[in-house]
Amino acid sequence: MTVTALPFHLRPFGSPDSEQDYQLLHVLSNYQVPQDPVGNREWQANRRAYDQQHGKRRHYIAVHAPTKESIAYAALEQQGQDPTTFRIYLVFDPQRWSFDELGEFLYQQLLADAHTFQASKLVCVEYANDAAFLAFLEAHGFSRIGAAMYNGFEIVRYEQVLTTLNHSGIDLERWLRGFDDVRDGVKQSVSVIRNHPLLPREILVHGLLISPETGRLEVVEDASINSLE
Repeated sequence: MTVTALPFHLRPFGSPDSEQDYQLLHVLSNYQVPQDPVGNREWQANRRAYDQQHGKRRHYIAVHAPTKESIAYAALEQQGQDPTTFRIYLVFDPQRWSFDELGEFLYQQLLADAHTFQASKLVCVEYANDAAFLAFLEAHGFSRIGAAMYNGFEIVRYEQVLTTLNHSGIDLERWLRGFDDVRDGVKQSVSVIRNHPLLPREILVHGLLISPETGRLEVVEDASINSLE
């Protein structure tokens, strides 16, 4: 299997020129939501007005490495007074870039930031006709909560409860930090797979390590032994 590195990297929003980046937001939003230029201007003004003294925010510009072109905006913003609820924004030209690659790249960064902020809920409000974005949200565990009208267009609210990840057998903090002993990582991975509700109980899951120097296999978790307990 060949793993291809994505040709994107992130830089902090406003580095080196915040005004230039705010102008980019207007351009990107018109690419993504061409039907509502008035709403796009309001959205850009709201990003300017966000008070980071009273709410947490991480936001970025994605750069296409081969051309050094700024191509996308991603943000995580605290909503209201609740320190555990954050709204996400993924903004780019969907005619040029896909959610499978660029969207995923941006979302994974925001997900890591959400964990840093100890978020329990992510919120996204999007136009109802943005089928690709909504499909992306649903594929990542977001559920449709409600709908409303905005500037004559239907918008929908999606939410994802992040605490469910911690109840699925995954220790997020340890997973993001890594394991001191690689065998612990194997044991954790085996445990998650064995306890998955869709995996038939009669399927045996083993955990092995392979030495990159010698190719020798070491059995860390032997399912045949565990099945006899």
